[in-house]
Amino acid sequence: MSHHVYTTPGFVIESHEHREAGKFVYIFTRDLGMVGATAQGIRFEKSKLRYYAQDFSLATFSLVRGKEMWRIVGAQEILSEAAQKAGQKTLEINKEKYALYVRMLKMLKRLIPGEEKHEALFDEIIAANNFLEKGKIDVGFAEPIIMLRILNHLGYVRAAPEFAALIQGGLFDDSLLDTITKPGVKQKVIREINAALKESQL
Repeated sequence: MSHHVYTTPGFVIESHEHREAGKFVYIFTRDLGMVGATAQGIRFEKSKLRYYAQDFSLATFSLVRGKEMWRIVGAQEILSEAAQKAGQKTLEINKEKYALYVRMLKMLKRLIPGEEKHEALFDEIIAANNFLEKGKIDVGFAEPIIMLRILNHLGYVRAAPEFAALIQGGLFDDSLLDTITKPGVKQKVIREINAALKESQL
């Protein structure tokens, strides 16, 4: 019996060794939400999948649902807009930006319990990734914006007027940095993030 293959972009959030030469991988996907999937033989040097299922990588995954869990049957790399222009993974060159990128993905693992589709949030993470790769960005100001917007997508942020400019409208752009650098705004955002995380009990 043939199985339906689901193809979707996704971020690898976390992985663990699984049986002989395999891995169990948590992937935040655009079309399926947070899924756990096995990749058989991925730790073999000859495996093509091993390049795409490393922690914190972004790829298009082909997945098949088995009796107990998903299986990765194929993958293809996705480069961000900035990386495509530069011909390399530019985010990894800047340690501060890459550390924030990792914290952003780990936050998703903490807040998203399972297979619930979050297309808008996924697009937001893609936009945040591209935003971080743009020139010189102060990570200390970018991080509160990113975390606030993630929490807002998941319903944890109050509908307060002082946050409207940071969470409403389109995706990331330079105007968000202009807003959060105004006196007192960053401190209010951090307090809101901490309150939201406390409310989530996660």
